[in-house]
Amino acid sequence: MFLIPYDYDSDSDEELDRRQNKFKFPWESEDQYRDTRFHAQYLFLPSDTGEPGAYERAGYQTDPGKFRKNVKWMIDKDYRPHYKGDIAHVGHIFAGQNGGSHTLNNVYMQEGKFNMAIQHRADELNAAMVGFDRTRRAMADSRRYGDLNNGPWKDFDSDQVVQLGREEWASVGVLCKKNGKKKNL
Repeated sequence: MFLIPYDYDSDSDEELDRRQNKFKFPWESEDQYRDTRFHAQYLFLPSDTGEPGAYERAGYQTDPGKFRKNVKWMIDKDYRPHYKGDIAHVGHIFAGQNGGSHTLNNVYMQEGKFNMAIQHRADELNAAMVGFDRTRRAMADSRRYGDLNNGPWKDFDSDQVVQLGREEWASVGVLCKKNGKKKNL
C-alpha cells in the first residue's frame, strides 16, 4: 500500500515501520529536518501564543493548495526522487472538505494515486494507516484549526475513526499492525 522508497530486505517489522514512517513523515524522520539550523517545519504550525505567526501570515488555514505546495517544497528541496511529481502527495488524514485542518499534524506523504482515488470520501482509511496516536493529533488540530466539529466526524473520537478504517481495510484483506492494533475502547 505504501511506497517503500528503499530496497526492503529486512525481516524486521521495526525496520519496515521505520522506513514507512520516514516516507510518510519526513519532517519528523530525517536528520536534516531535526537539525537546529533548519526549522522550516515550524512555518507550518499554527501559533500557540495568540499572536499571528508564519502559519497565519501565510494564510494556510484558508488556502489548502498553498499549504500542500509549500510542504511539498520543503520536502522536495533536497531533490529526493521518490517524492517528485505525482508519486507522493501531501495528503490530509481528515480532508479539508470534511473539516480537516491544514496543519502538519493532519497530513502525511501518501501515494498519489491512492490520494486522488479516495479524495475526501475515506478519511477513516487514512486514519487506520497512520494509527491511533497520529489520528488523535490530526483530530485535535482539525477540531481546533479546522471545522471538524461541523463535519461528518463531529460525533466520533479518533479511536473510533481508526477502528472503522481498520475494519474497512480488513474487509478487503489488508491488515493493520502495531500502532493500528485494536484497542479496548
